Amino acid sequence: MINIFEFTLFWVAALAMFAVVAFYYMLGKLFGRRDMVASAVNELRQVLISVFLGILLISLASISEEASKIAMRDVIKADYDYSKPGYFHFNYAKDYLNTLIYSIGLPAIVDLWMFGYTLRATSQFIEPLAPLKYAANAIGTIIGMLFSFFVSSLHIQLLSLSFAEAFAFTVILPIGIVLRTIPITREGGCFLIAVAFASFLVWPFCYVINYEISKSLWPLSLIHI
Repeated sequence: MINIFEFTLFWVAALAMFAVVAFYYMLGKLFGRRDMVASAVNELRQVLISVFLGILLISLASISEEASKIAMRDVIKADYDYSKPGYFHFNYAKDYLNTLIYSIGLPAIVDLWMFGYTLRATSQFIEPLAPLKYAANAIGTIIGMLFSFFVSSLHIQLLSLSFAEAFAFTVILPIGIVLRTIPITREGGCFLIAVAFASFLVWPFCYVINYEISKSLWPLSLIHI
């Protein structure tokens, strides 16, 4: 279960913004500047809203962790114990991508390469079959343009999932809270908070849906992880 008190940077950012607003409020009171006091009160409201949004997102992440365990138990029916602590939608997404890479993508590339090599060798030793070298070249082009891109894309997705898991709520969310408190960067802060939500909750769950689609396209023996 995700604990909101584990996100140290989140609370450091929130306390830092509270301290800045409080200091600004004290300066307004000290110099009798009502405009500074009013501005400090308004910014305090924005800090409270930002902290509320952060706590809400972390709470939703905790709920999604438990929901994902239930969904995975019913949907993928894998041998992994998804009910154990620390194993939730990010782990499933990575397992699924690794299965696509090592059980489907790379074996397909190897099989095509062997087929193309066979055609090329045949075209060299059997004169009437010389035109087969063009088919071998076409297969090599397909491997280079299509399947290599496919595997590279999956690896990029794996990296993006690792990045989201490591930094969505520990770095991006605190930065978003800080920027949202500053008037000139408020829109950027809102954007980063939205990015943290999407990358931690929406992005990994896309693979649960993708699994259901894959089951209708490939044999279960290939995608059963």
